[in-house]
Amino acid sequence: DAGIRRLAARRLEDLDLLFEVMGSDSDDSVRDAAQRRIWQLLAGEAGSVPEEEAAKRLNRHKDPQMAEYLMRHSTSRQVRRLALSMLDKPALLAEIAMQDADGDIRLEALQAIDRLPTLERLAREARGRDKRVARLAREMVDELRDQQERPLRQLKAVERMEGYAGLQQPDQTAVTHLHAEWQQLQQDAADELKTRFATAHQKAQQA
Repeated sequence: DAGIRRLAARRLEDLDLLFEVMGSDSDDSVRDAAQRRIWQLLAGEAGSVPEEEAAKRLNRHKDPQMAEYLMRHSTSRQVRRLALSMLDKPALLAEIAMQDADGDIRLEALQAIDRLPTLERLAREARGRDKRVARLAREMVDELRDQQERPLRQLKAVERMEGYAGLQQPDQTAVTHLHAEWQQLQQDAADELKTRFATAHQKAQQA
């Protein structure tokens, strides 16, 4: 009887058996009951599972739903940090960054976010609530904006140097300043842009 199996699953404490039931029972409600029981055990809400065992099980299965449940309900900091590393929902990460009781976990959640609008919102909302989150969010916004704008800045620097190279008597002070600016920009520039800049700089110096 599926109802009896479901009730039995809710009382089991053997994780191996619960995983077997979750993966093989023919009834959806029994599988769901086994899954829920596993999550409760790993979270420390029922029974007694050492945090090392809970972390090992989570790391083995890498189930995003399990990770989200443990992130919200586990009593173990080790398990919660591992669960956090498996989450990729920007809205959930933002919620954790703003509301989690653990300050270090709030920062870790923030560092996992790579969407500029979300980071901008967190930088605003964390002001006055969590100075560390607000400061880090602002730093991440600045860095992300720089990454997004850098290719355009690189291209404009190359075009400016090519403009100087086309003059009969280019301003050497301006050429020197632009070359110094390029040293900061060129690190991840495309080889084509590096070649164009070097050629234009040589022509500008010769002129």
